[in-house]
Amino acid sequence: MAEITTALIMPFRFPATSYSIITIDNLGTNTRTITVGVLWHIIEFALSAAPTGLQQDVPINLLKVVETAINAAGTNYTVSLDKNGLVAITNSWVNPASLTFSSTQLAYALGFISVGPHTVPPAGTLYSNYQPTHCLFAYAREEDSGWQSKGQIYAAADLPDGNVYGWGNGSARFTRKFNLKYHPKDVNSVSGLLSNITPAYPSIIYNSSQWKTPTQTPTLRPPWTIHNFLNGAIVSGEGTIIAACLGNFQQNINVVDLSFEQITLNAESIKAQHFSLSIPNYDKFRNVDNFVVNFFAHKTRDAS
Repeated sequence: MAEITTALIMPFRFPATSYSIITIDNLGTNTRTITVGVLWHIIEFALSAAPTGLQQDVPINLLKVVETAINAAGTNYTVSLDKNGLVAITNSWVNPASLTFSSTQLAYALGFISVGPHTVPPAGTLYSNYQPTHCLFAYAREEDSGWQSKGQIYAAADLPDGNVYGWGNGSARFTRKFNLKYHPKDVNSVSGLLSNITPAYPSIIYNSSQWKTPTQTPTLRPPWTIHNFLNGAIVSGEGTIIAACLGNFQQNINVVDLSFEQITLNAESIKAQHFSLSIPNYDKFRNVDNFVVNFFAHKTRDAS
């Protein structure tokens, strides 16, 4: 598989207030309840300070919520995001375990295509079928401008005597522009070297309605697509605060560099023409052109 370098992960909210997972392991058969309420959740990239989930810039790590729930009577499971963007559920029991989700919404959010039961091998790991929802993973980023300072409201003039007069409102912003390269066209093209790179278009077979009405809730059968990601960038009239690793995803997942940036998609970028052929006359891969983001904040991920 290609090495993921860039990850864009957005927070989301569930349509229900609670879900459950039935666990069958050395403790017997138990129903573990996960209360999600109306809070914002995100895949892995929650802040080091205790997040509240009350606003989208302080979402709760869904993987840790699930991990806490299935460890209600012990500490035998770990739930994390691996280097290929898959959810990994590791079982430390000496016997196999079984996990069954109460709803496809929770299963889909974690990248599974069914509620199960899913067998977790003894002292082994269960991986999701696809990458979890609301994530965009890439390995090639071209023509990256880096962060560019952009003045907001300024009026200035050079006078004939050489003086400059001007006025500014004291605010500025940073933007960054790049192209994402070599994304599989759709789920049918997800194979081989690029099987861990987010596809451009939804599957007509599984998510045909999403061509016109992409949703922002985890109700889609994986895989999540760039089409869905771009159309989820605006929520209820507000730009979504996205967690971004722009080059350091592997270092972050390996707990070497836990820093990431919170960004929003630039308004013109959301409306722009995005997709082009990666290779002339070759239909399988797509580039995402003119991807422009606004800087929101520098953050550090909670790896506890």
